[in-house]
Parts: sequence; C-alpha cells; structure tokens
Amino acid sequence: MPTDHRAAISLWEKAATQGDSNAQFYLGVAYSERVERNLPLAAAWYRKAAEQGLSAAQNGLGAMYMTGNGVDRDLVQAHMWFNLAATHGDEKAPKNREAVAGQMTAQQIESAQKLARDWRPIDPHSAAVKSEPVDSDCADGQQLCKEGNFLCGVYKRDFQNHGRTCPGVTDQP
Repeated sequence: MPTDHRAAISLWEKAATQGDSNAQFYLGVAYSERVERNLPLAAAWYRKAAEQGLSAAQNGLGAMYMTGNGVDRDLVQAHMWFNLAATHGDEKAPKNREAVAGQMTAQQIESAQKLARDWRPIDPHSAAVKSEPVDSDCADGQQLCKEGNFLCGVYKRDFQNHGRTCPGVTDQP
C-alpha cells in the first residue's frame, strides 16, 4: 500500500468505481478522517460500501446520520445502519445502536427496525454500486447542492436514492 495518501486514494478510486466495497469504505475513512475532510463525499463512499453489506461502512454511515456530519441528521437512518452493522458482525454497532435508541421515540425505533428488516444488499457486480460521476456545474464536485446536504458531482445513484436535485446534474435515471 502506498504511503502517499494521494496515491492510495487514486488506487482506491479505481477499485471503488468497479464496485469494490473495501475500497469504497477506505475512501469514506480517508475523506472523513485522514485526508482533506470532505464529509459529504465520505458519506457517499460509506453508502456505496454499506449498501453492499460491509459492516464497518454501515457503522460509519450510521455514525454520520447520528451526528449529522456529512448528511442530514436522521436518527431513524442511524439506527437502521447500526442495526445492520450489528447483524453483519461489527463489534461497535450494538453500543452505537443503543446510544441512538436512547434519543428516539418508540415509533422511530419501530420504523428503523422495519427499514432494517426490509433492507437487501446490492449485488457488487451491478451497475448500481459502480461509481459513475455526475455531470455538474459545481466546481470540482466540492460545492453543496442548494437543496439538501449532498455534494454536486458525486454519483447519479446517490441523487436518485435520496431524491436530491443539484444544479447542472444531467442524465438522472
């Protein structure tokens, strides 16, 4: 593994765009903790890996939803991702799930549990997890969308899944 962070990111991006959940997770970590902090971009990479069932990414995405870092704060989503991470073996997730549950109503917990029961991983070979850049008017993919809390120029699927719109985004499925 290269010690140069930029070289590592370049290698991870190549693998991540082919649907590699570990590379997607490492990019999430890099953008949330290690390199130039870009929390919305970190959330987008965590989501790619989490949707394939990678427990560490599910826990990381849950933490982002719990704190509102990089995404809109959403305790139901946080609980759902922590629950999935716990089910998939992440050791920190049960404690995180209990912490977020302490801030939720019974109805919110029930909603989160239903989301977790209904959740299905995405096939890593499907086009849905392969990261396809979005055409955007945003400079270098660094500006926040005017609507929502998501980066312009991240990926088509992210906008579709979250109902976000962004100036200049084209070819939305």
